[in-house]
Amino acid sequence: MAIENISKNGDQITRRTFVGAGVAGATTWSLAGAQSINSSDFGSISPKEALSMAENRRTELVDLLTRLISIRSQSGETAELAQDVVKDFLAPLPYRVEVFADNPSRFTEHAEFMPPDPPGDGPFVNVVAKPHGGPGARLAIFAHIDSHIVEDGWKTDPYQVAIDNGKLYGLGSADDKGGVAAMLVAAAALAEAGGPTPIVISSHGKGGGSRGSLPVFSG
Repeated sequence: MAIENISKNGDQITRRTFVGAGVAGATTWSLAGAQSINSSDFGSISPKEALSMAENRRTELVDLLTRLISIRSQSGETAELAQDVVKDFLAPLPYRVEVFADNPSRFTEHAEFMPPDPPGDGPFVNVVAKPHGGPGARLAIFAHIDSHIVEDGWKTDPYQVAIDNGKLYGLGSADDKGGVAAMLVAAAALAEAGGPTPIVISSHGKGGGSRGSLPVFSG
């Protein structure tokens, strides 16, 4: 599948170009060209107002992240149940939500293909939500839903959120279910404020790109 209207200077954006333009976690990219997004892209919303909007939704963010962390979705697994949480959150927002089950083997001949690690052919679930028109369609925000395996050293239940001394613990809280929760809440806040609503992409993962970002952007 592909987001057909994603282009840079009229050309298709590759996974490497898109990811390279952003930062770890939830990432944004201006789809109208190669320039970075600046405050003017968000209309009249000032940085101070944006911080206030985020603070007002702190409880919503933690609740959503708690739900996502409670659902196992390691890199080699489908992540379908976790993506259901994403779909349910987006459902009341002004979006057209599309769900795709992709197989990495479809992309073995692609120039940017990397074998998934751990191996597996899915299908792996990706969610793309496109706003119903408006200027937000020129922006995109994305994060990946899969997590690493549970390794030694956990002092809390990795599938339950624990908050201690201002720090939140749970498998995927930083990489990258925290990013998924943040982008969803941000999209909801922008929609409520009447600001631009970006394209929202919850990809399965970065596992070689062929589980998530490569199917979403390759076409």
